[in-house]
Amino acid sequence: MNKKKHKVLHLMTGFGGGISAFILNKAEELVDTDIEFNVLTFDEVSERFRNAIEGTGGVIYKIADPEEQGYYKMMQGYHQVLNLFNRDVIIHSHFGMNLVLPFYYVSKLKRIKRFVIHAHTGAPYRLNDTKRKLNRFFAKEKISAGIKCSENIFGVNSPKKDPILHIPNSINPDRYLTDLQNKQELKVKLFGEENLHKKIIGHVGRFHPVKNHEFMIDLIEELSKIDKDFLWVFVGNGDLQETIEKEVEKRRLSEFVKFMGWQNDTSIFFKLFDLFILPSFYEGLPTVAIEAQAAGTPVLLSDTITREADLGLDLVRYLSLDRIDDWVNVLHAPKFSEPSVDMRKKVLVDKKFTNKMSAQLYKEFIEGKLESYTI
Repeated sequence: MNKKKHKVLHLMTGFGGGISAFILNKAEELVDTDIEFNVLTFDEVSERFRNAIEGTGGVIYKIADPEEQGYYKMMQGYHQVLNLFNRDVIIHSHFGMNLVLPFYYVSKLKRIKRFVIHAHTGAPYRLNDTKRKLNRFFAKEKISAGIKCSENIFGVNSPKKDPILHIPNSINPDRYLTDLQNKQELKVKLFGEENLHKKIIGHVGRFHPVKNHEFMIDLIEELSKIDKDFLWVFVGNGDLQETIEKEVEKRRLSEFVKFMGWQNDTSIFFKLFDLFILPSFYEGLPTVAIEAQAAGTPVLLSDTITREADLGLDLVRYLSLDRIDDWVNVLHAPKFSEPSVDMRKKVLVDKKFTNKMSAQLYKEFIEGKLESYTI
C-alpha cells in the first residue's frame, strides 16, 4: 500500500533568487519521500527547477502576474489551481503582506487546513507593526531564514513568543569542502598573472544599496595607502555596477579592483579568496557568509548582520560601519583560525546548513513532527 503524500503548494513571485533556490534545494533532497512539491508562480522557471519539482511528483503552475494583468486575473488562476487539490494541501507562502492577503482568504474559503508564511528578508522596509501583526495572524505556522527575518516579518517579539521553524538557506557542502587541484592556474586565469601572489579580498553579491559598495570603495582607498599587495574582487551584477566602476576609476583604484560580473558557480571564488567581506546595512542570514566559512575562508561582516551567520569556527569578525580603521586593520593583517575540512563539515551538519539536514528539518515540519527550530 502506497504511503499518503504530503502535498505542498509553494507560492512564489519570481524565479532566480533565494526563494527559488530554497525550494530547489529542498525538492532535490526530497525526491522519493512522502513530500510532494507544487509551485505557483508568476514567472518562468529553469529546466533544473522544473525537473526537481516534477521529481517529487509535483507540478508548476504559472498564473497571471498582478502587476501586468491585475489582481483579478491572478486570483482567478489561484482559484483554478486550488480546485486541483483537497483541503489537506499545505500552502507555503514565500511572501507576506500585502500580497499574501488575497491568497490567505481564498485559501480559507476553500477550507485549507494549513497556511504557512516564510520570512525570507531582514530588509526593514514596507512593513509597519500593523502589517507584522497581520502576518502573525495569517501564519498559524511560521518558517524563517533567521531571527532577523522573523523580527522583520512577524514582529520583534515573535521569535520569543511564537513557535517558528528557523531553517537555513542551505548549501551543498561538497562544492566548498573539496580543495582546488589547480588553484594557481585558476588564479592566473581569473585574476591575471600579475595578481597571482597578491592577497585576494572578495565580495559576492548584487550591486544594490543594501550591500554598501560605497563603503567598500572607501576601504579599498584606505587600504591602498598602507598595503599595495592586494586585489579586491567583486562577483555579481546589478543596477549600481556601472556607478561603482566609475567611482573606482575616478579615485584611481583600478589596479586594486577586478569586476567579475555574474557567475554561474561562485563556489570556486570562495576557495580562491583569502578573505570574504560583507559590510551590508542589513541582511537576513546571508548564505554567502556560510559558503565562505564552508570553504575555510575568513569573513568580515558588519555588526548589523545576525550572529547566526557565525558557525563558531573562528572565521568571522563583526565590525562596526562607524569604525573604518578597524576594517582596514583586519584587512591589512588578518588573523584567523584554519579549521580542518572535518571540522567545517561537522559544523555544517550539526547546524543543519547542508541541503540534506535542512531538508530533513523541513520534512519533519511538513509531517507535523516539528514546529520550531532555532539555528
